[in-house]
Amino acid sequence: MANNEVASSWSGPQRRWPRYRVDIPVVIITQKPVRLVTCEGRGTDLNGGGLAVEAPIELATDDQVAVEFTPPNRTESVSFRCFVRNRNGNRYGLEFIAENDADYVKTGELQEGLERMAAACAAGA
Repeated sequence: MANNEVASSWSGPQRRWPRYRVDIPVVIITQKPVRLVTCEGRGTDLNGGGLAVEAPIELATDDQVAVEFTPPNRTESVSFRCFVRNRNGNRYGLEFIAENDADYVKTGELQEGLERMAAACAAGA
């Protein structure tokens, strides 16, 4: 279920994209020394550059993981490679890694969909 509000209380560095409050299931996939580990969690803030997740998994800053989720404006899931940029307990800030044209298209489509969704919510409010 998405709340679709633009977070406006951020007082840190300027973000490239506004964050949208969401509550979506996510799957985090990471490679540990001996095996592949998957963990279910919740996505709470989303934009075209990344996602905040809460998950019962042990990750370190700068770890690379994959995250899979269904954006609130889509019916099919998407998957992104990410860097863990920050951590507070089991809440992680993930930055999407865009290395090629397909990645840039995917992040752009995600951001455009979030903006359309927010505009539709604002028009209906």
